[in-house]
Amino acid sequence: MNESQCAVSLCETLVCSRANENHGLEITSSGIITFFSGNIISIFYDTGKSFEPWLGSLLGTSDAITSLSWCRGMESDGETPLNILVSDKSGHILLVDMISRKAIGYYTLDNGSYAIHTVWHQSSTSHFYVTTSKGEVLFFVFLHGQMNILWTVKVDFKIDFFQISPHNGRQIFVGSKSGEFAFITIDKNTFATTLSQTQKFNSELVDAKYYPFKQSTIVFVTRVTIVLYEVDKNIILPIYFKGTQQDPLITVYFPDPQQETAFLLVFQNHCHYHQSDTVDYSSTQNIYFLTPFEKTPSSVFKTAFSNKRLYVLGYGNTLQMFELRNKKFWCTRISRSICDVPSDFDCINNEKMCYVTQSGIIHVSDSKVSSAISKYYMFAGFSISHVVWVSSSSFLVSMKSKDTQKVLYIDISTFTIKSLLKPSMEKMGSTKPPLICVSPSKTLIALIIDTSILSFYSYKSDYISGSSSGSDNLNITSNNESTHSKNVPEFIKIEFVSNGTIGTFSSDTEFQTFSADGHGHKYKIDLRMTELIYPSRLSQLSSKPTKLPTACEVIGDYLCVGFENGDFGVYDWYGAPPQIFTTGDSPINNIVPSKDHSYCFITNGSSNSYRFTAERCFEMIYVPALNVKFLTSDVLLVHNKYKHSLTLSTKNKLQPILATISNILQKMPILQVTEQRRKNIIPSTKVSIEEEIEMLNKNMFFFLADAFSCSPNNNSYSALSTCANFDETRIQSYIKTIINLYERDNSSNMKLDVMRLHLVNQNKEKAFEMLISTDPRDPNFALNVIKASFIDMNTNSQQSSISPSVETLINGGKIQDAIDILLLTGQNVEAAKHLINYGAYSYAIVLAKTLMNQEEYKATIDKIVNAFFEEKRIKAGISILIACGMFEEAAKILEQFELPFPAAIVRCIIKGDDGKYFFDPEKFKM
Repeated sequence: MNESQCAVSLCETLVCSRANENHGLEITSSGIITFFSGNIISIFYDTGKSFEPWLGSLLGTSDAITSLSWCRGMESDGETPLNILVSDKSGHILLVDMISRKAIGYYTLDNGSYAIHTVWHQSSTSHFYVTTSKGEVLFFVFLHGQMNILWTVKVDFKIDFFQISPHNGRQIFVGSKSGEFAFITIDKNTFATTLSQTQKFNSELVDAKYYPFKQSTIVFVTRVTIVLYEVDKNIILPIYFKGTQQDPLITVYFPDPQQETAFLLVFQNHCHYHQSDTVDYSSTQNIYFLTPFEKTPSSVFKTAFSNKRLYVLGYGNTLQMFELRNKKFWCTRISRSICDVPSDFDCINNEKMCYVTQSGIIHVSDSKVSSAISKYYMFAGFSISHVVWVSSSSFLVSMKSKDTQKVLYIDISTFTIKSLLKPSMEKMGSTKPPLICVSPSKTLIALIIDTSILSFYSYKSDYISGSSSGSDNLNITSNNESTHSKNVPEFIKIEFVSNGTIGTFSSDTEFQTFSADGHGHKYKIDLRMTELIYPSRLSQLSSKPTKLPTACEVIGDYLCVGFENGDFGVYDWYGAPPQIFTTGDSPINNIVPSKDHSYCFITNGSSNSYRFTAERCFEMIYVPALNVKFLTSDVLLVHNKYKHSLTLSTKNKLQPILATISNILQKMPILQVTEQRRKNIIPSTKVSIEEEIEMLNKNMFFFLADAFSCSPNNNSYSALSTCANFDETRIQSYIKTIINLYERDNSSNMKLDVMRLHLVNQNKEKAFEMLISTDPRDPNFALNVIKASFIDMNTNSQQSSISPSVETLINGGKIQDAIDILLLTGQNVEAAKHLINYGAYSYAIVLAKTLMNQEEYKATIDKIVNAFFEEKRIKAGISILIACGMFEEAAKILEQFELPFPAAIVRCIIKGDDGKYFFDPEKFKM
């Protein structure tokens, strides 16, 4: 089968998401959106216009999926491999290469344990973390095809939250929803692990994560509050409180890296975007999520945030993307999948699919435009049981409500809906919905109403092509009204038959029926004759069956009939005795013939499936299928009862086959070879840094994209470069924000921290005022008064006179006090050196940006970069150099680490006449 030519592009299409199942959502900067529900993974790709389905699969798992994680590390050419970690409740952990779609690594946890989180090391393609259901944190290495555990740490609580510090990859946060939390610290030299004491937050948590704008700070989210926890100070700083009568919070995001005071509050059905650090929320933007077709208490399963984009996975398999543009969020992508278990589905020309549900919803997709669902029709109060395409743009559906039955003709190209039944027939008190039968060429239609009336129609299809998006404005006409479409089914004739009759077309000129008394009829159809339709044969095919017939099809020369008791009868019009096969006690729901009617598949109410051939071979197929439909002569779509999915399968044993790739994705970067992706990131002309970053992300060069995001063009905060790329105005704003946060602490614990920030901000008067206003009962009163006397003591002799005191403080572990004295006496370079040794890199950078001359600044940056390289934090070191405009230095470092291609890309960044940096492809040389 040609992979690019199939109406369904997912091997496993998820059809039902349940609230009690585990769900997950993972986003990559390249536009890959991955979510799971139960044991099915669905992967979509953002084409820039829509979410296009890429893959739906079990990916080798045998149980409900518990976690997944995409690799973000870098290979030697700077590219990130398309590798994903997947875990399930059976304890399996798989490393899957998504290029070949094969597992390249495998591990099984023992003692009934399973993974809760799988998280890649921030810059590695071979190291990752796993948290388990038994409270363990495992650190793995994947080497030579084997997964091995390097170290294990166990906590005494359930791990619901797990995060690696974005500022310092050697600090790991673990926490539980009940409020317990702890930190794992990894030694930068020996890599030994240290577990902190378990602490308890005073309320249950709904989320916990690192604060993106400050080192060693955790965001705790409860149903009603959001607070920051300063790890080193053991201080809680409140940043949001809402009334208990409002909707409970789910999580919070900090969406704008250029504005620390902005945050996005996520609730069950909507979110609020705040841009002010005050309690006045009058300018809040309210953003509402897509409403599920069925009423639910919540619209959300999972949310994720990446590159100023909020992604929302909702009930009914909805997927939305909201983008932050010009200080507001805009919904720019919406994707709905099949929202419920399909009662039936059908395909036309291997291009368009239509799925219907018992909840009255019709879903339509067109693989020429996108394999994603693009059109929806909703009929409240009706249950839809059957759908059949009659042309490339129109189909018939059979539906029933409590007191009404309908057969509708729907043309998606003209937005027309026409009822085919007369009003009197629609009100007939039938217990079963009408059956729809269509001839092989789709030129004749037969409706079986109340199993006692045959209503025939002719149809001339003009195969109108094209599609539209957006809301469907439906033109509904009754049976005796005119319609805007000329090609609608035209009524021919009604035939009244005995109760319990079912039927099927054997050809374009013959219709066969089987009745509850065992009689078979053949009807000849000739529209050139006056009678149009007339009986041509009547036979007693069998004695009266014990149960009513439910479905029938012509296979070879036989009329095959399914019954309510699960029997499958094979009848010969020429006198041979019937043959009855038993499938169990459940009624036969479907008999699906092959394109040439040489064999068929049978499914019953117990999801047992069977295969029958024209040679009278009847066999069971061990696949729990509720329904089966042919997409091509060789490929079927199978509704699997237990997997809650539609599976592409072979025609022989209904075995799953390789997922197809939609035409839309054929030219996208995720399907291109590495050499082509490398070419993609080198434009033909000069482009801005922002445009180059977008190209790098799309082509999975995440290392370079993240580093370039720290360029001097950008005043965005990054944990990789902290404030190194800030201009003077931006850094003043940042310092002010942190001061405002610290001042929310009602105690005096943060007073010295605020004083230090005022010093760094060159506000000595404020710093002096805070020192001398220390409460006399404070143990630090005397020391603070002495500190105040040091302000403006900046001569060499004065500085040298206090050096022994500073040394004594450092040796005694009073590092913060020593740094205070160095800052107060203007010894900024020396203060920065101790901050670097102490690991307070962010503080050192802010100090260098605000209080040092260019020579001192460069020397300090060199010390920070060297410290990063000693800790093997190459990405952070390169990002700092780029943030400071030291592109040549960054390129040389990359070459030292044997990364020539990334080095050549970095050398393409040139400073323009306007002071802005841009990417010049003419500078690219390998």
